[in-house]
Amino acid sequence: MEESKAVELHRARQDRLEERKDEFLSIWTEFVEGTPDTQDRWLMPNFEDACDLPTIEDMLMDDDVQIPVTKEIFLAKLDSILSDVAHFQKTVKRDLVKLLMPNKYVSDTSNPIAGDVDGDVDFTILDDASSLFSCPTWRCNKLIGFPAIFAHEHVQKVESHWHVVQHAMKPDSTVGPTVSEVLKIFGIPKGTHVAALEELNGRCVCLCGHPEFRAPMDFGSLVRPNYHSCYIWWS
Repeated sequence: MEESKAVELHRARQDRLEERKDEFLSIWTEFVEGTPDTQDRWLMPNFEDACDLPTIEDMLMDDDVQIPVTKEIFLAKLDSILSDVAHFQKTVKRDLVKLLMPNKYVSDTSNPIAGDVDGDVDFTILDDASSLFSCPTWRCNKLIGFPAIFAHEHVQKVESHWHVVQHAMKPDSTVGPTVSEVLKIFGIPKGTHVAALEELNGRCVCLCGHPEFRAPMDFGSLVRPNYHSCYIWWS
């Protein structure tokens, strides 16, 4: 009897939590859409990750999940929420570095918004031309640099938690050497910033002869594994 009652109480609490999340969804969506379309917006946690931010989680769980979530309550906690968001964004950058250098940095599977996000991680590697990440959508797998990968339409629509999605963004180990080879062929300095490669988008052609690969393509598409044999800068 007591076990049955406990189950009912747990179910009722979960139902209330879903109600609180439903109330919060429109508030969070409006907040994100009101953020300028820059890196800060691209790196905003999606709804699932936002619900795990400490301040927002406390707001949802307030008084045993009894307090309706309103825009007024959200704005009253905004400073703390923005601090949580900044911490989350640093964590995302840290995790990207670890994807690029798995032998140097041990993977962290803990809560993605907890712990020290700076440590001894060198974030400058994200600026490197060879630091490209794969779109987590299996039908796309487009290679894009940081932070542009988070502006990619498929990444923008991802609903899973970051700690799950990040592993699907890990680039193939051959991408770095391939990028170096292509930059050399194009006569582009090795230390070129990854953002500068966006100027090549739509101007690259693979000369392997395959009929599907003759159209001008983006740089990220050109350097995908098993996609090329030789290259030309097309303009």
